[in-house]
Amino acid sequence: MPVGHQPTLEEAIAFYTPSSRSRIQAVFTNCCEKGISFDEELEIITQQGRRRWVRVIGRAVRDELGKIIQVQGSTQDITERKDTERQLTLLERSVESSTNGVVIVDAQRPDLSMVYVNAAFERITGYSREAALGATAVFYKESTRILQPWRNCAKASKSSAMCTW
Repeated sequence: MPVGHQPTLEEAIAFYTPSSRSRIQAVFTNCCEKGISFDEELEIITQQGRRRWVRVIGRAVRDELGKIIQVQGSTQDITERKDTERQLTLLERSVESSTNGVVIVDAQRPDLSMVYVNAAFERITGYSREAALGATAVFYKESTRILQPWRNCAKASKSSAMCTW
């Protein structure tokens, strides 16, 4: 839209994807009629046809008698954050479904404590996720089931925080 253009309500709502449009209409109506503030993450389609994610917030503005006279708010482009979240979800699903045991240790801590293990780790070692998370080298040295993989992981973690076996 041209700089300074103030879209009508209908024009603004038309930018939202069909799946987001009913939600923005509902929260905007509730704000206008009942004064209920909103904070939503919804998808729009720009005038150039690009899909973008936005965070849209709004609140009712009342006059001195308490009557709602307008809705005030803002819209923020959060597409980059949504893309990052989608990538992280994909990565998490991939690591979790791997047949290799995956252990992630906190390389910033001197004890190299575990912050993540996948289901294959549980299957391979017999240790539950709950038992492993937060565990340190002492835990591993007491277990002959994972002693050698732990040694390899501890060496690798000096340069990387993720180990697999």
